[in-house]
Amino acid sequence: MIPAFLLAVAALAGGVVPASREVAVTFDDLPGISVPGGGIAEQRAMTEKLVSAITKAKAPVTAFVNEGKLGPPGAPDPERVALLERWASAGIELGNHTRSHPDLHRISLEDFEADVAAGEETTRALMTAKGKKLR
Repeated sequence: MIPAFLLAVAALAGGVVPASREVAVTFDDLPGISVPGGGIAEQRAMTEKLVSAITKAKAPVTAFVNEGKLGPPGAPDPERVALLERWASAGIELGNHTRSHPDLHRISLEDFEADVAAGEETTRALMTAKGKKLR
């Protein structure tokens, strides 16, 4: 990201304007979306509003999942998985945002890598079901 930023600054400083611009739109920490009340009904309503707006705008989006928010390992809450399913069914790519969102500065690299690996079980299955690979 920094090299792209520096290239853009250099281009603008030299009077060169890029021919096109791109924006990456991401959502972090799914399936939980911060909404007043915070219950599953509120999260379902917010998911629907966001996904509807994204699909209407045909915006390229990646939504990053914290699988720890789905429930205990091996036993995800079906209602929370359904929220992710809604994103995936709309053609929105799901990404792995780790299982528990640890701070890399406070844990070992090995523990961080293990958390990443633990954060892809459900997300990978949803992407595979949609004919996509988890990247």
